[in-house]
Amino acid sequence: MKKRNIFLVILISLILINTVSFAQIGTPISEGCTITEPGWYYLENKILGNVIIDAKNVFLYSMNNLQIATGYTYDSTQYNNDKPAIIVKKDSCTIKSISVAWSKIGVLIEPGVVGTKIMYCDFRENYTGIKMDNVSDTEITDCDFAANRDYAVYLNQSSHNKLLRNVFVSTHLGDGFVLKNHSDYNEISKNTLNEGWLIQYYGIYIGDSCTGNFGEDNTVIGDKKGNYGCDINGNDVNYTSTAIDDDQYTIPQEFILNQNYPNPFNPETTIEYSLPASAYVIITIYDIKGRRIKTLVDEFQNSGKHSIQFRAENLPTGKYFYQLNAGGNIFTKSMLLIK
Repeated sequence: MKKRNIFLVILISLILINTVSFAQIGTPISEGCTITEPGWYYLENKILGNVIIDAKNVFLYSMNNLQIATGYTYDSTQYNNDKPAIIVKKDSCTIKSISVAWSKIGVLIEPGVVGTKIMYCDFRENYTGIKMDNVSDTEITDCDFAANRDYAVYLNQSSHNKLLRNVFVSTHLGDGFVLKNHSDYNEISKNTLNEGWLIQYYGIYIGDSCTGNFGEDNTVIGDKKGNYGCDINGNDVNYTSTAIDDDQYTIPQEFILNQNYPNPFNPETTIEYSLPASAYVIITIYDIKGRRIKTLVDEFQNSGKHSIQFRAENLPTGKYFYQLNAGGNIFTKSMLLIK
């Protein structure tokens, strides 16, 4: 009896720990709110924008890439609201895992602000994704930018910032990362940029008044017409250019889990899946009795097409299941291992 009670206590504790780890922490925000106290804030639901961060040390996030938008009509270029979706007015704030869309400016960082972090966010159908004027020590990492009309990220008189591991795709009129007017000593590294398939300019553009900017391992992708490139004006930003067909770099329109191949397999198979937006992704393998065999993926990933290999050399012949959990969506398919 004592052993059983101990087991129950451990089981309940594990359940509580898991519940706490996935609970949203902090204060929910609403449309048009102004945050005036430091702390954690989150989106409960999709909201219209005009969120103002007017306090230091604010952490704003969502669990499932919920959207903040100002609701303008893109095709007619008519705005219901000209204000940015998010305005950052104070230092040392973080914006994480939020989709920012349909806004004239997605995130505006006001002059003099230091230490903003924007990570794992998705910027779509804005005129400008992120705009920075006279700011420093900003970090923009692991974000997706798609179909932003003018710029993905615009830096004006802004130095000592970092743009790392972002993915930029434009199907409209603009540039990717633009630095102008003495924006100096910024790092641009490990980004994938497509500067546009229609009327486009550059994946990376650095004005001739900007000096000391640097970076490495950037990939600039253009279409089969040869529309690709950068203009870095003597700054030490390393990149490689690649031309591909238009449809090879199209962002998926929905979450998709493909059938593994080969199937049946022995002992290795490939699982492909597509993400229309950045999301936390978990891919798990189960046996015929529903027991978890292995977790293949457990991380935040950018939008696009992905694949993962599964090796089953230590498993017996039989039917198995693989499950994709991403962005609040769950998909399950079966596969057959034959030895």
